[in-house]
Amino acid sequence: MIRWLIDALFPRFCVRCKAEGATICRTCDEAVTFSPVPGDVPQQAPLDGLLCAGPYVDPTLRRLIGAWKFGGDGQGREAVMKQVRAALETASELPVDAVAWVPLHEKRLRSRGFDQAREVAEEAARALCVPCVPLLSRSVHTRPRSLVGRADRKAGDLDGIFEAAGAMPARVLLCDDVFTSGATMGAAAHALKAAGAREVRGFAVARG
Repeated sequence: MIRWLIDALFPRFCVRCKAEGATICRTCDEAVTFSPVPGDVPQQAPLDGLLCAGPYVDPTLRRLIGAWKFGGDGQGREAVMKQVRAALETASELPVDAVAWVPLHEKRLRSRGFDQAREVAEEAARALCVPCVPLLSRSVHTRPRSLVGRADRKAGDLDGIFEAAGAMPARVLLCDDVFTSGATMGAAAHALKAAGAREVRGFAVARG
């Protein structure tokens, strides 16, 4: 009843074709495929490899991520996870012992209600049949990188914002929703390696 009322007051429209009724209609969901992007690793990011499910410039992928991340949209989430599974099917032999994620600070987690990077990591772990483990915590609250202009970003301004804990696997797949400059994931990877990880590879839903 509540879902029906919400849909009546705030109808959904497909992010691709604009048809009313769903965040992504069945026709578009079946038609949309993204080519995984084996990203070049920025020099400042201590990653041993990078794979992204698709390009952030693609409007369909970008809108799906936004609907899920900022609106908590379940249909958007499932469409995003479908792309996570599809991308990792191409990397089923990825040499990893465990999957971790770039965590939100507790303040932002309380505000959003969920950690999108953790959900990506849990899906990736299921696809790769390896454990998903909470290896990192975010000790410093920072502004979202999307709100910080590239000209205002400084080398090293994210140093020390992550802390690693627990038994450290040798080979880790580190997940996030969007990879742009690599500064955030790089800071997280640095913390993992400082704590004993031998290899850290990155995975993101979209490459910005």
